[in-house]
Amino acid sequence: MIQQRLRAVFEKEKDDTPDGIIRTLIGWNDAPFIRKVLGKQMKGHTLDVEILAALPGKEGCDSLWQLYQKSPKGYKSVYSSRKERIGRALIDKNDVRGIDILIDLLSEDHVPDQQYRQNAFIYLMRKLNNNFGYNAENFDAALEKAIPEMVYWWKKNKKTFVLGTTKAR
Repeated sequence: MIQQRLRAVFEKEKDDTPDGIIRTLIGWNDAPFIRKVLGKQMKGHTLDVEILAALPGKEGCDSLWQLYQKSPKGYKSVYSSRKERIGRALIDKNDVRGIDILIDLLSEDHVPDQQYRQNAFIYLMRKLNNNFGYNAENFDAALEKAIPEMVYWWKKNKKTFVLGTTKAR
């Protein structure tokens, strides 16, 4: 009953619907419904990554990848944050293209500051179940040694690595 009411509000208000209602519908597995109702209004919506990430199957992954491909090439924080959200969403859907996105964010000249690198590295080390010699939760200079090790490892293993087969710590 509540879900039907929220769906009705969403159908009426579409992209003016409060984010909380959309997130609730996503939580109830209504991402396909949300995408259908939004149609072309989905492009540029503040929750587009979350909606696409919640779509079942390969469709969500392919749409997220297309969103990444069309994202601005600059390295402003807003662009880096969006790329990181897309990368994490793909990884959470067991799509290794998300690892490629986050690996790219490890390059010092591809992000606005160290925090992006730190965040991407920590997330990846947990998903890859390998800390590459980096034990800090807060920034530590050892990150500069661990990043090239992770990048090297990824280049060497990406063709055979399957997400969802390692245990995250």
